[in-house]
Amino acid sequence: MGLERVLQAVHRVGLALVVLAGTAHAERVAVIDLGPDDAGAARAQLAEAVAAAGFELVTGDGVDGALAGENVDGDRAVLAAALASAETAYAALDCKATLGAAATGIGPGAARHAAGLRVPELEQLMGLELVCADQLGDRDRAHRTASRLRALGATPTVVPAALWATYPDVDTLVDRDLIPVTIGADVAGAEVFVDFRRVGTVPVATTLAAGEHVVAVAKDNRRGYALGTAVKSQPQIVVPTQDGVGTWSAVSQRVVLWSGTRPSPAELGWVLSQVNARVALVRSGGVVQVWGRGGLAEAPRQLGNEDGEGKLDEAGRLLELARERVTAWNDRAPDPDRELLVEPRGPGDAPAKDVEEPTRWWVYAAVLGAITIGAGLIYYESAGTDIQRIEVHAP
Repeated sequence: MGLERVLQAVHRVGLALVVLAGTAHAERVAVIDLGPDDAGAARAQLAEAVAAAGFELVTGDGVDGALAGENVDGDRAVLAAALASAETAYAALDCKATLGAAATGIGPGAARHAAGLRVPELEQLMGLELVCADQLGDRDRAHRTASRLRALGATPTVVPAALWATYPDVDTLVDRDLIPVTIGADVAGAEVFVDFRRVGTVPVATTLAAGEHVVAVAKDNRRGYALGTAVKSQPQIVVPTQDGVGTWSAVSQRVVLWSGTRPSPAELGWVLSQVNARVALVRSGGVVQVWGRGGLAEAPRQLGNEDGEGKLDEAGRLLELARERVTAWNDRAPDPDRELLVEPRGPGDAPAKDVEEPTRWWVYAAVLGAITIGAGLIYYESAGTDIQRIEVHAP
């Protein structure tokens, strides 16, 4: 390949690198909210600042909540989404949509209840279900929902007192077929709840009235549920379970353990590694700090030292400071927050400029190679002219 072709290839590679650099992802920034809780207002403000600065916010799949120490179990996220949909539909006076949204949240809520977890969303969800079932004339569903609410020991505020009195606590087994069933699960020793009332541990034999029921089981972190109608043709029910711990539960627990105080660099470094980010905005009250590190081998540090701290409305300035550091890291330039490394010398050593560095072995090898090549050329030339012959012997 000629020199011209080599240069053309290098030029094409350079253009490709430029294109790749232009399509690279923006730097990820994690917003860590240490509280106190302000209904997420501070976190939302910082998220907007991150987006405005051109960074990529660490979010999705519950990780943003985990960085604020929130429980991010998967079934709780489903339950919260169901409640939000039900409330939206109820505000729009759409009771059919409200009942549809409620149906998606009852099962996950029952599984969390069986695990002994507090489920305030479930009480609100079933309160909306009761009101809408009554408005649509579905008295069977309204009675069933009222019975489940009493099993939870709840009286939702959304249910008017007069309406609540319309559905008293009655024996739902009266005048209905009784179906014997055996309830099992894919995990031994799981607790079993039917319509939010405990009936024992698997396998458990019980009797269900003909009609719709919610069966939930739980043991340790595993939980599950089954929704359906009891029928004589299905005398055995096996409820599948899954690990209820969310993807980011470990991050959430670590943030909770900080108890609202700023973590050590090692703790912060662990969290940044989990969420794959080099930069973090750490909020505590009305104060925000920007932290970061150039690589995983380093411990995070407050960028800009004293300049890396400010009030909430100074987030833009802090992110601009982070941008300067990210550029330095990517360009392999000296980091202004770190002292340059100087080779240590003893008290009697001469300055580094006066110390003669030993000649490297490859210097001798290069000289010897040059002499050998030169000798070959001279010999070739003399053989062609047959005028003189010079021999060079390398030492």
